Amino acid sequence: MIQRIQSVFIFAVFLASVACFFFPFWIFNGVDYSGVHYSYQIGLLSIKLIEGNAQNINLGTIPILLLVSVSAILSIVSVFMYKNRQTQIKINNYNLFLNIILIGTIYLWIPYILNSALPGSQSIWQIGLIFPLLSLMFLVFANKFIKKDEELVRSADRLR
Repeated sequence: MIQRIQSVFIFAVFLASVACFFFPFWIFNGVDYSGVHYSYQIGLLSIKLIEGNAQNINLGTIPILLLVSVSAILSIVSVFMYKNRQTQIKINNYNLFLNIILIGTIYLWIPYILNSALPGSQSIWQIGLIFPLLSLMFLVFANKFIKKDEELVRSADRLR
């Protein structure tokens, strides 16, 4: 049924993925060679110059956008696969893998690229960094409860 606790966790994964679209991940502040302060806001959809002169940044957000979008789609598909628990576990495992890649991209790749492009910049964490971690946590909980449900169904089949 859709009202099971694991379905609530999977829907929370969807909500966390959607929240990534609205909240920024990082803000990078620094001073360029001419002494002008600059600030960049890195979000899922773009890299915005908040203040200062534009610097040359070779970073696109399309891979992150694709990872978050596929994660959201997989979570919705998984919610409606409640009748087939094994398939639901497989979909959630794929989604776990995508979220691990997303977290590695957001926490490691973006700061590495931006620190090399903007030397001496200071990175400030934003609220958007929490949502991929919440998504990962909710997927682990959902898989735990799906496996528990599967064991309950198998034990009931043995009693017949």
